Amino acid sequence: MDQQKSIEERDQELLDNPVDNLDSIIRLNRQEVTPVIVITSQSMEAANSQMLHFICSAGRKLDFGDEKEHKYAWEAHVTLQLSGKILEDCYMGKTPSHFPMGPQGVLAYQREYFNLLKCLTFIYHYKIRLEDYRGVNQMDYLKEGVRKSIQYKLNNNRLVATLWDPFLDEGTQSVPCFNWCQLRRLTGNVFRLEILYRSWDVTAVWSNLAGLIKYFVDEVIVPGGGVLGEVIITGTSTHVYRHDFDYAKAIVGEVNSRRLR
Repeated sequence: MDQQKSIEERDQELLDNPVDNLDSIIRLNRQEVTPVIVITSQSMEAANSQMLHFICSAGRKLDFGDEKEHKYAWEAHVTLQLSGKILEDCYMGKTPSHFPMGPQGVLAYQREYFNLLKCLTFIYHYKIRLEDYRGVNQMDYLKEGVRKSIQYKLNNNRLVATLWDPFLDEGTQSVPCFNWCQLRRLTGNVFRLEILYRSWDVTAVWSNLAGLIKYFVDEVIVPGGGVLGEVIITGTSTHVYRHDFDYAKAIVGEVNSRRLR
């Protein structure tokens, strides 16, 4: 648009042509839209079973990766709303039946989730990105936000931390799966932790939750004077890889997993 035009002229052009790109918006039928489920549960077994049943019955085929590493899976958009005993189980490193990583493995994973040094296969490091994101310690910011939310009875929606860095991640093969989190005061000193994964492997769901919940409770919420009451975690691509089909079948059964091919 001509930079010499006045604001009024530009506004008038927009009013005269309000739907220039309307033809770029299409109407999908029910079978074409993204399969989405929100699971509310206090039981790890129930939440895991419901998640896998949905991916197996309503998920869609996912061909992704790149020319060097082609991947095949079934995926859905999954949100887990967790409270009560399930949070205690995650904090203690427990897992549901048939989970591929055994109890000792999950506890070791939980201890190291945010403490591992950068390894050769990953250029990112969750702890570094949370505690030194372009010179900002996001965890200190969240701790102070928890403290102030309790002190002043606030329900601040700005207590957010991000891990995705386009300057570092664009064009690289290994990028963070855990991208964003938020803390919100529910009542008194009780907080909700919300987490976003751009990519979430079902064989990592419960080990990820074990690491995340322990880290945020121990390092942020409790030091700020709060307690954890709820976790809402979303995987925009929650998937079962082909090599993990047997795990899904062990949970949902052969009949309910017959679409996995």
